[in-house]
Amino acid sequence: RLEPMLSCILAGFVLCNWCGVRRAFGDVLRRAMPATLTFFFFTTGMSINLHALAHSWPAACGLFAARLLSIRAGYALGAHLAPASSYFDVKASTAWLALITQAGVGLGLAEEIGERFAPWAEGLRTNIVATIVLNQILGPPLLRHALRTSGEAGRLIPRDRLVEQLTRRLMVSNPKAVAAIAAAGRVASGLSTRQ
Repeated sequence: RLEPMLSCILAGFVLCNWCGVRRAFGDVLRRAMPATLTFFFFTTGMSINLHALAHSWPAACGLFAARLLSIRAGYALGAHLAPASSYFDVKASTAWLALITQAGVGLGLAEEIGERFAPWAEGLRTNIVATIVLNQILGPPLLRHALRTSGEAGRLIPRDRLVEQLTRRLMVSNPKAVAAIAAAGRVASGLSTRQ
């Protein structure tokens, strides 16, 4: 049986990377997004069983706290293992707060669990949706705090300076990639002069 979520991800990948319609497809998605998201989140809200949530809200809060601690621990481990010349400044103590918000696939999987394993999965689906709602409520303020703490909020970098910084970081972190890009540029310029 075809999985709708995976099929949509694959279709978007093929359309944008192999069919060359990224811009046109993006325009269609921007126009369709408000109605689609309204329907998606409306049906998700309808699926929350308040009676089940009233009995299991501590579990939803526990799932939220466990996810928060797991993200913090994973980020700390990644920051510890990352090399000093890493592309990103992973040592920033509040950067992990930017990873809290979630929805999309998690909500879709919660719906799949509820449908496939009904009736016993009703409480589990409600807990998962409630956890995601907590992440959606607390995630954006935590992201704002992380951006302000790092000094990135409201900072604009001129385009040519941004390209220069990214190129310099790429050269430091991956000289082979820079050599491959330069070789591809020489080949492309050779092709254009022949035509």
